[in-house]
Amino acid sequence: MDEYQLNRFKDHFETSSVRMVRQNDNIFILINSMALEGDGCDLCKQAENEIQNIAKLLKCAKGPKGRKICDQIEKMPYTQPIILQHFPLYRKNDKNCTGPDSASEEVKSVTFQPRWDCLSKNSTHLLLNSLSPRLVLSGHSHNFCEVRHPVHNVHKAVTDTQTLEWTLASFSWRNNKNPSFVLGAISNGDFKLNKCLMPRELTVIWTYIISAVTLLLWLFYPMSKAFTRWRRKGVKDS
Repeated sequence: MDEYQLNRFKDHFETSSVRMVRQNDNIFILINSMALEGDGCDLCKQAENEIQNIAKLLKCAKGPKGRKICDQIEKMPYTQPIILQHFPLYRKNDKNCTGPDSASEEVKSVTFQPRWDCLSKNSTHLLLNSLSPRLVLSGHSHNFCEVRHPVHNVHKAVTDTQTLEWTLASFSWRNNKNPSFVLGAISNGDFKLNKCLMPRELTVIWTYIISAVTLLLWLFYPMSKAFTRWRRKGVKDS
């Protein structure tokens, strides 16, 4: 992506590749997944710098107090952030995903291609280790999946902490036979997510057909009775 396209994106959407939003003491980090290719492009470099800057803000907000690096940084209440992005974090495939709105069995075994179907391992580690999110909401695959990602410490050792990721299914019948959407309640200390399944497209089609047939029968039944009475009356008169 060249400089012209990058500026066009910023001007049109009025946002950068990485943006932190604070709402009711909650911290949301909006990320353009295309900026996490990790190929050294200008877009990627800017995104990585913005992620590191946000990471500094969060560390200073979390404490401990008295760190010189935090003296010039805006003070704010700390809570673990929630990441919103298009691409899922790195995973091999959807094999462990369950639910009626998850991928079909043949699709679940297909291996994901990093930077095409999901983020790369390096970009995933960057987000998890730098931002320490409590929740990641993603999409892209059109199928639902719940994943718990292990978090590594500064020595790259796996800790007991895990980060929950929900990859949301498509809202459209065009992309998923079992579309769904998510309702959530989020506070600065907790969150609750509830997945709501929509009717299957075939169910809706059959509902229309049955309703149409029922309506036609309801309309034509009185007409058939009136026609029968008229015919009987004509026979008697003759």
